Amino acid sequence: MNIWNLMEWGALALALIVIWRMVSDFRKRVVVEQHERALHFRNGVFRGLLEPGVSILWGRGNEVTRLDRRWQEMVVQGQEFLTADRAGVKVSGVVRYRIVDGLRFVTESANPVGTLHAATQMALRDVIGVLGLEAVLERQADLGPQLKELVQSVGQQIGIEVETVVARDLMLNGDLKRVYQASLVAKQEALAALEKARGEAAAMRVMANGARVFEKNPTLFQLRALDVVSKAGEGYNNHLVIGSLETLMSAIKTD
Repeated sequence: MNIWNLMEWGALALALIVIWRMVSDFRKRVVVEQHERALHFRNGVFRGLLEPGVSILWGRGNEVTRLDRRWQEMVVQGQEFLTADRAGVKVSGVVRYRIVDGLRFVTESANPVGTLHAATQMALRDVIGVLGLEAVLERQADLGPQLKELVQSVGQQIGIEVETVVARDLMLNGDLKRVYQASLVAKQEALAALEKARGEAAAMRVMANGARVFEKNPTLFQLRALDVVSKAGEGYNNHLVIGSLETLMSAIKTD
């Protein structure tokens, strides 16, 4: 093989390399995963969605934007809000969402996740701002539907479906927390005192009713007295009040 043959073979190999590179420039192989949404753009213009699997794109200027279609959770760290009665509370939020319209997601907002985050902050502010502190503390677990409605309206504009919005980790500042805890203790003590008073009043009514019965039925009283005497050595709570109804009522009023 002489030099000319070598040159011919070299030129042929070079031509094949050039052709291969030209073909490669015009051919793009794309693999789309099952959980992805792939948007095909050519020269900046949306051309359609690519199905999961392998796609071959011909020509120059092809670009593919991949989006994850799976459910995701976004945490909105503790933000401080004012309740309707001007109490400051700190609340965190969790949003569960997924992308359902890829084109809206990439074209309607420069930062769609940031937009969703801001929408959640505003929803927490709007919902908590119309409730008093006690209502917020009592209804924290029930605020989800209201929050979801507000956040979902924004999510639809940017191609996002919102499944749930949860308010959590509600905290009070130090002074307010101490005041609220003291209020709860006072409320529980008042309820306990009320129940005790109701019990004492009920016991008094029973004693008064018993006294009336014995007063009208002396024989029944004698039987009760004999029963108490017979059981006197068996334990506690064997007692009998002797006296007229007027005496009993006077004793009750004196106590």
